[in-house]
Amino acid sequence: MLEKVVERYLVTQVTKNGGECFKWVSPQNKGVPDRIVLLNKQVWFIELKRPGLDLTDLQKHVKAKITKHTTNYKMINSKELVEAFIKEVCDD
Repeated sequence: MLEKVVERYLVTQVTKNGGECFKWVSPQNKGVPDRIVLLNKQVWFIELKRPGLDLTDLQKHVKAKITKHTTNYKMINSKELVEAFIKEVCDD
């Protein structure tokens, strides 16, 4: 399964649950997460990967910078993790 399949599924599920899923592109800042999700009055930074992959060293560095200011960062690499994310955020 490709990363774009996981990403499309995330967008669909967030939208279906009343949220927004913005693509984040920051040309001057490599390693930023792929999406900013607004759902259930929460803001999440989401890095998407295809199944089996993990964060690169640069992405881990950016994650550390983000989580210094907020705890809402998640790496998602499967449809199952999208479903778990939606359940976690919407059940709060």
